[in-house]
Amino acid sequence: MALLKDLGSLWWQVSNNNEFTIAVTISVIIAMIIWCTLSLSSSSQTLPPGPRSLPIVGYLPFLNPELHKQFTNLAHTYGPIFKIYLGSKLHIVINTPELVKVVVRDQDEIFSNRDLTVAASAYSYEGRDLVLSNNNANWRNLRKMFVHELLSKKNLEACSSFRRYEVRKTINNIFSKIGTKINIYKDLGSLWWQVSNNNEFTIAVVTISVVIIAIIIWCTLSLSSSSQTLPPGPRSLPIVGYLPFLNPELHKQFTNLAHTYGPIFKIYLGSKLHIVINTPELVKVVVRDQDEIFSNRDLTVAASAYSYEGRDLVLSNNNSNWRNLRKMFVHELLSKKNLEACSSFRRYEVRKTINKIFSKIGTKINIYEISFSTEANVIASMVWENTYVKGTHDSDFGAELQMVSAKVNEIFGQLNLSDFFPSLAWFDLNGIKREMLRQRNKLDKLMTGIIEDQSKEKSQDGVGDNAKKDFLQKLLDLKDDQKDPKSVNLIQIKALLSVLGPGIKDSLREWVSL
Repeated sequence: MALLKDLGSLWWQVSNNNEFTIAVTISVIIAMIIWCTLSLSSSSQTLPPGPRSLPIVGYLPFLNPELHKQFTNLAHTYGPIFKIYLGSKLHIVINTPELVKVVVRDQDEIFSNRDLTVAASAYSYEGRDLVLSNNNANWRNLRKMFVHELLSKKNLEACSSFRRYEVRKTINNIFSKIGTKINIYKDLGSLWWQVSNNNEFTIAVVTISVVIIAIIIWCTLSLSSSSQTLPPGPRSLPIVGYLPFLNPELHKQFTNLAHTYGPIFKIYLGSKLHIVINTPELVKVVVRDQDEIFSNRDLTVAASAYSYEGRDLVLSNNNSNWRNLRKMFVHELLSKKNLEACSSFRRYEVRKTINKIFSKIGTKINIYEISFSTEANVIASMVWENTYVKGTHDSDFGAELQMVSAKVNEIFGQLNLSDFFPSLAWFDLNGIKREMLRQRNKLDKLMTGIIEDQSKEKSQDGVGDNAKKDFLQKLLDLKDDQKDPKSVNLIQIKALLSVLGPGIKDSLREWVSL
């Protein structure tokens, strides 16, 4: 007895620990989420359509007392045969005389066996009576005895006087109570009424139920929102998906997964579904043969902030805006004529870089800074040639652009919870969006300065239609000509210039240089 008292005292002290209580609660919730998800996805057979149900409770909260009318309305939506979950139990509802005939007469032996309710099982000695028994030898013997002995014509005629007497007595009993209420059923809700009078108990039950059901609904909907047929893939945990099992060498891990699930498989990272392809043939199909279908993908939070919500040339969706920018980029900037015209600038910058490296033989050099400066100068000469040649560009432009670009690359390399859990994007828990917008604003100021310098050069020198125009000037002319279907706005110009600058390809360029 003393031992029990000590154990009870210990449990009371531990349960008063808030951290312990929170840990137990979270464990119970996660266990229920996993159980619910597995129970809802365990059935692989083809089922008829039906109304969407809530986890755990199914369609129970939406039922009304007039089930025949409600099921008729559901049949108008889902057809004469549909499924409905009541709690975790699956039910199939048929709603036409023809289907009823098939079930209860033509195919009665197949459909005669159904699960018993707890009450029915207890009442019928685990289904051993005539009504609730399965279709087996015992039921056939009972039915034969019941029909031949009790419901035979001879026995029914012999008992007719008893039936007539009881019916008349019932009619007289009801007739004698005309004008008064007849209480046929007992109050089935008396037990629940007594329990629900306990306010603390009711509040606790409702609060916990709402929290658990809300989490389960969010998890289940996020994992089962896609109804299309998906390739196989590793089993994922609710909410976090496959994230806890990833390792730094993703290419090796994905290759191992491809050996198990095939060259194309799915993987959930958080609540986001990803499709991984792992053979050169599939890559060719995706990026070349079917590039128009696969060209549109969700942007990460950082990419969306950097590209003005996907308005640049690299991250834009495959639409008319992207096609106009691409056509302009290829025909104006990368045309043979323009490349030949800028060859002297490229030659000059490359020679200058070689001489700079040659002059530092025997000392350490930062290949990143040198290659960055060379590329920035080459691109500047190609994009805003007039301003660059005249020397009106800021002498600190390359250094500022390098600082911004390095920070942008750092942000792109950081993991962001909002990319794996889009519902958390509004909170920006990692601060990725705020920091990227800060860097984009710095880059925006640099681009605005270049555009203003170009506009001043145009107003001072009076660049005419026959004068040589660089790429930036042509973009500004399209901005001013609103009637041109290829016209662009200032944000599109800045987005395009941010991509033409070193931008997000610095790490790749540095790696190739090394």
